[in-house]
Amino acid sequence: MPFRYKTYVTYHHDLAQEIKSDDVRYVRQLLDWEIRDEDHIAFVNAIEKFALLNDEAKQLELVHGIKERLANSTNLLLIMETTVKEETPWVKFEVEWAVDHCKIPIIAAYKGYDNILAPGDLEHHWPNALDLRIRNASAQVVHVPFLKDPLLRAVGQFDHNNPPKGSLHSYSKWAYEHWKLV
Repeated sequence: MPFRYKTYVTYHHDLAQEIKSDDVRYVRQLLDWEIRDEDHIAFVNAIEKFALLNDEAKQLELVHGIKERLANSTNLLLIMETTVKEETPWVKFEVEWAVDHCKIPIIAAYKGYDNILAPGDLEHHWPNALDLRIRNASAQVVHVPFLKDPLLRAVGQFDHNNPPKGSLHSYSKWAYEHWKLV
C-alpha cells in the first residue's frame, strides 16, 4: 500500500469550449487559499491530457502516471463548472480509478455556488462516471462549492481513512452560516 498524502485534483470542463489551462488556474487558487501546499497536490494539466488523445503510446504513459498519482492520494477533488454535463475521457477514467481501485473519497466542488444544502439537486452537473457511482452508492462524496472555507474543511476532513458518509454528503446550513455563505 503506497503512502497517501496528496489531494488529486481534476477539472470537469466543457469539451465544446477551447481547452484552456483552467485546471492550472484552479490549482493556483487552491495554493493561494492554502488548501494544500504544492507538495500535497497532484494533477495532470488538461492541455497535456487532450494533446495525447491521438497518441496511444503516450496515453498509456499518462494512464500509468494517473494511476500512480491516485494511488498516492488521500482524496480526489473534482472541480465542476455549472454548465457542464458532458464527460471527458480523462475525468471518466480518474473517477473510475479513484473510486473502484483506490477507494478514495471524492470532494465534488461546484463553481458558481455559495452553498450546497441539497447535493441531489446538482445531478445535472455530474459526469456519468460520478453519477453511476453516486446512484449505486459505491462512491463516498462530499459536495461543496468551489470556495475557500468549504474546500479547506472538506480536504482536511475527508480522506481514505475518514470518508464522507454516503454519496450525497454536504455541510449543514449552520456550517454555511458560520462561513458567511448563506
